[in-house]
Amino acid sequence: MTLEITDEQVAEISERLGLYFDGKHRLVFWEDEDGGYADIVGKVNVDDASVIDVTGHELASKRRILREERDGRFVIYRAGACPVPADDFLYDLKMAALPFNVSMEGIWAEECDIPASLADNLGAYARFFASSERKERLKSSTLPKSTPDDLSRAILASCVSTTATNWRDALRDVVKKVVSEWAEGSSTTYKLICDCALATRFWSEVESVLGYAPEDGRPTIDDLAFEMLASTCKDILPEGTTTVSADAERILSEIASNTRKKSAYASLIERCSDALADMVPVECRTPEAIGQLDAIPQFDQWILSSLADALVAGTLRSEQMERIAEARGATRWHELYKENYQVLIAACSFSDANQSYESSSPSAIGASEIFDLYCESWYEVDATYRHFFEHYTSLQNGKFKQKLGQAKQRIMAAYDKYLMGLTDKWQLALFADGDTYPPACIASQASFYKDHVARALPSKEMGRRVGVIISDALRFEVGRELSSRIARSYNPKLRDGKSVECTGALCMLPSYTQLGMAALLPGGRLEIDPASGYVSKDGMQTAGLANRQKILDAAMPGSIAIKADELKAEGAKAIGDSAPVIYVYHNVIDKMGDTRETEDKVFSACEDACEEIEELAAELVSAGCGNIFIASDHGFLYQAGDIAAYEYAEVENLSTLAKVEDMDMNHTRRFIIGATLPKSDALVEYAAADLSLEGNARIAFPKGITRLRLRGSGARYVHGGASMQEDVIPIISIKRDVNARKTYETDVQGFATGRLSITGSTVAIDVYQVQPCDQTVLPATVKVGLYAPDDGQDAGKLLSATEKTLVLDSESKTSDARKARVTLDITNDVDAYNSAMLRISKPVGQTKKYKTVWEQTYSVDRGFGNDFDF
Repeated sequence: MTLEITDEQVAEISERLGLYFDGKHRLVFWEDEDGGYADIVGKVNVDDASVIDVTGHELASKRRILREERDGRFVIYRAGACPVPADDFLYDLKMAALPFNVSMEGIWAEECDIPASLADNLGAYARFFASSERKERLKSSTLPKSTPDDLSRAILASCVSTTATNWRDALRDVVKKVVSEWAEGSSTTYKLICDCALATRFWSEVESVLGYAPEDGRPTIDDLAFEMLASTCKDILPEGTTTVSADAERILSEIASNTRKKSAYASLIERCSDALADMVPVECRTPEAIGQLDAIPQFDQWILSSLADALVAGTLRSEQMERIAEARGATRWHELYKENYQVLIAACSFSDANQSYESSSPSAIGASEIFDLYCESWYEVDATYRHFFEHYTSLQNGKFKQKLGQAKQRIMAAYDKYLMGLTDKWQLALFADGDTYPPACIASQASFYKDHVARALPSKEMGRRVGVIISDALRFEVGRELSSRIARSYNPKLRDGKSVECTGALCMLPSYTQLGMAALLPGGRLEIDPASGYVSKDGMQTAGLANRQKILDAAMPGSIAIKADELKAEGAKAIGDSAPVIYVYHNVIDKMGDTRETEDKVFSACEDACEEIEELAAELVSAGCGNIFIASDHGFLYQAGDIAAYEYAEVENLSTLAKVEDMDMNHTRRFIIGATLPKSDALVEYAAADLSLEGNARIAFPKGITRLRLRGSGARYVHGGASMQEDVIPIISIKRDVNARKTYETDVQGFATGRLSITGSTVAIDVYQVQPCDQTVLPATVKVGLYAPDDGQDAGKLLSATEKTLVLDSESKTSDARKARVTLDITNDVDAYNSAMLRISKPVGQTKKYKTVWEQTYSVDRGFGNDFDF
């Protein structure tokens, strides 16, 4: 069959033939079975090579090539059917030459580095070669292309972008792309696979690698996606639900962890999770059965529902709750349900703290003993109550939050009882013998400057400066949490070379801002103006930053007072390098709580305050402060529920007290100041001298935790009175100490379980947190996985379906409580190796790189094991 070939096409053929002579070969063999190019052979011109038509005179041509022009370069053209090797006079030349095919299939083979002998196989995949991008991917692919099967796999893999160097990884990439697109309602890649006549190959390889083979013999992408998801939790599904291998978990994990594919994974879960959840037997919907499985969010929903029921029934214990929360901490949906787990932990912790208080409270009598016990352990009742409601208010409205309604009411009732009992006990002990407040046996806010700042020997020398952060309404239990946070801070300015301590002190009474701020300044005599509520110290006014600056400068020349917002905005340059003492005034908690519209956010404000104070402390360190103290003007009372009528103190003529400029009134919810006060059995009245104050002011407090009526003011958040929560403030000291133990992450150790031989589809390890976390031992994040040996070309290749991430942050002194079992599903990749490495890895600093901290070599012997792998 003669073809109509243009001069341009002849030139193109000539150019292609010229490229074949690369210095290694002198012969190119052009086999033209149809003879369609016979008429144009004479027109083909190749530089430095002879184009000869050997058709019909093969032996003469062979003599010329081998004897007469043995150093020449030849394009050997032969038309007609290819003879069998035994009858082919030119067979030896053909084997020594580079084959040339002028057909489109031949062109594709050349372009994609496919052996010419396989060019005839390419016609079936013509649609694939319509894209230069796909051809380039095929050309650059390192997958083998030497057999028809290898070639079809390489073409299938090149339908997507993959850097895989072996077929299993490449197929996983193809399935990942196809399933991701399906989840988002697209079928672009799968349609391409079908158009390229690769659908049969695709499904046969999916069956071979993933084990997916539907009983009806009609595979579909949606059924594959469902079975892949089901395979990740097959242990709690009816037997035979899915036969898909651990490769499926590997693929789904990669989709979920890929930022660009997270929406696809979310869509996949939305499409499949309900049907999968319906297949889980009711008896398997328990925390114990689910363990660390995290295929679908329903698993966490079932666990949380079960735990909420136990909490309401009073059977949930802290140990059980912490164990389950730890097991779920590294699972896929934990961030979505983190607040749910935290609120349950807080509820259990509140119960424990309250029981501890109730068991030790009856024996505590004196003010000093009550104060010490509160600072040692009783404060945890307030802290856990705060944590419960901080997390509770963050929950979305729904069944889980509704379930907690009864527990919430029980916690509020228990806390109110605790507040009333402790406050009554405190007030009786505080003024039992008519002693002056504050008791001499208890540390006082009034001596803060003398006992802490002055003793730190401030001077203008860098590193000897003293920084003071005064945070409005930072009560003791929040301060304890803040000190622990700073001690374990990851902030590079605070991490090492420091010691951190938190002690308690009593603020002045009444416990309000004007008096508390004045007490923390240098000097001695405090006096309240009964007409305005303003406070002077040693005769100097203390209200406002300018007045406090004057008092500081008088005590230590060059000292400064600054607002926290200014220090946050400008950093260390805001305070220069000469001030020996720096007072930083911070207001987050009181600012939020003192307003009726925002008082319900006061617990979340406590967290915000701790974050900001940690940053402020870091700035003071960078400014050369060798000693930093964090203190407060007063604490606060906060009850989450509405205040009942009986919790108000009824005082006649209270409404006649006048408003004062810059003050709400000369009385608040928790105290009254005046030259003369209304008389009432609901009040306890003191002269200024009784409270270690100068002047003739009279101060009265409602008994217990009752409030005074005050129009337009919030009633749940209050301060000013005499309760432990209002009166006990933290004194946190951060000292530069070159001898202090440096902080470091807890060490980790692995303990293999069973034989050191992989014979089945899983491998397990116990991960042990060596040291409990404390001020100097920080939590550690680790990854656990099974990998290829280091002595091969696939060194470090992941052989488990996923790498499990754990956060080791236990503070328990009990070693068993710091141990976690991790079970890894193994992909069939492992069968290519004689051994595998089970490793625990830690991040390198703040980078995304990991280093091995423990490893164990396992032999691979699945030929025997798989016979018994159910």
